[in-house]
Amino acid sequence: MHQNKYDKLLILRGVLCLIVFFGHIHIPNHDYWWLFFNGRFAVTVFFILSGCLISTGFLSDKYQFTSKGIQHFYTNRLRRIAPTYYFISLVLLFFTQYRNNLVFHPSGFYKVLSIFTFTFNNSQLPLFTGSWWSISLEMQFYLIAPLVCFLILKLANSRQKLVVCSALILICGMLFRHFQSKYGYISNEPLKIFLENIDSCILGCFIPLYLKYFIFRKRKHTTLVVLTIFVFTIFLSNLLKYGVLVSHLKLPTILFFAQGIQNIVGCLVVGVLYEKTQNTTFTQPKSIGSLFHNIGIISLGFYLWHSDVQSKLQTIIPIVDMPSYVLSALLGVCISLILASLTWLLLDMNLFKNHNRLSNNDKIRASLSDNPTKFLS
Repeated sequence: MHQNKYDKLLILRGVLCLIVFFGHIHIPNHDYWWLFFNGRFAVTVFFILSGCLISTGFLSDKYQFTSKGIQHFYTNRLRRIAPTYYFISLVLLFFTQYRNNLVFHPSGFYKVLSIFTFTFNNSQLPLFTGSWWSISLEMQFYLIAPLVCFLILKLANSRQKLVVCSALILICGMLFRHFQSKYGYISNEPLKIFLENIDSCILGCFIPLYLKYFIFRKRKHTTLVVLTIFVFTIFLSNLLKYGVLVSHLKLPTILFFAQGIQNIVGCLVVGVLYEKTQNTTFTQPKSIGSLFHNIGIISLGFYLWHSDVQSKLQTIIPIVDMPSYVLSALLGVCISLILASLTWLLLDMNLFKNHNRLSNNDKIRASLSDNPTKFLS
């Protein structure tokens, strides 16, 4: 039977997409509903997952540290993201902005240019409703990803060095957010967003090395425990940001602890699911797992469509109470899934062939099992 390395990680993508979706919906007079959905935490886990998979590609022979290998990496990433990204951007620009003549305004033209050059950030709202900033950041990370992976594989070539390097990245990221929030050293918005989030991507790159250098005992309920910690972190993060703790803590302190905790737990969740797929035979997920798995396959389209779909729905169905919230949320999920599925069928289906994915995963697994420290010597 074939094996599939990314099965559980696709399910994780689907779960994260839904968390982001519900995290973007506000319910009047239900402030504590925010405690259960933290879209920002989900985006952080997306960054960590991206770094993990990129590092896996360079640790194996899928991508090599040569000009041809790096070119292959960039081509692969563009082929995966650019068609869906540009297609949805053009559709939304035409239907949501063209009629308002925003595109032809000087500031509007700059915002449109930032979309197509992957430099969009939240300071440029309301061009779109916000999801574009994270895609832009991922594409910016891809530019330096080969260098990051090369340095990690060369410097973190022992257990002690691995722990020290990852701890330094974690602490530097926490300190930067703390002092940036307190003193505002960097005023350039794209650069600020990049530096505030790049540590999550880099920390994800360490995950495959942790699984190779450290032998983790397999526990029967490991996944359940980690997912429980994941849910608790969502609750705690929202409590720090929106709950009663806000009145007792200053913003720099909140950012210092919340994002650091999210990075640690995000790496733990991705690492456990990644490790459990290493030697697990591929089985088609059932029931609710199948739903999340399918959403994970079309996650890019869903992520890009959902915010504008929900924004338009709220003008038609104002959210004033829980019943209107449920109706708006169900319609939003259904419409976003339909649009994402159509986009995937139109643009991405040929790139998602099981035979290619399975063969690549087999190569990665064989390479790591035969010589897991090939690039570390």
